[in-house]
Amino acid sequence: MSAGRKRVRVQGLEIPAGEIIGLIRWFPLAGEWQHQLVTGAFHGLDTDGRIELINGDELRSYEADTWAVCSAVPEPLHGVAS
Repeated sequence: MSAGRKRVRVQGLEIPAGEIIGLIRWFPLAGEWQHQLVTGAFHGLDTDGRIELINGDELRSYEADTWAVCSAVPEPLHGVAS
């Protein structure tokens, strides 16, 4: 429920404060593309335009030019037998 929470426009998305989001970045390592994913509660943007996430008691900032906003919840695998 995001009703009544402050919303901030980030990379074309309106994200409510406190929303659990993911940030992903891709980078080359040893000739292959690797990725790094971080998740946390969206806090807002700092004065330099970095994306701020809260994870536990820690507030961390991430460069908006390096990290892309994505879903923090992976899509379910369809057709997988349980």
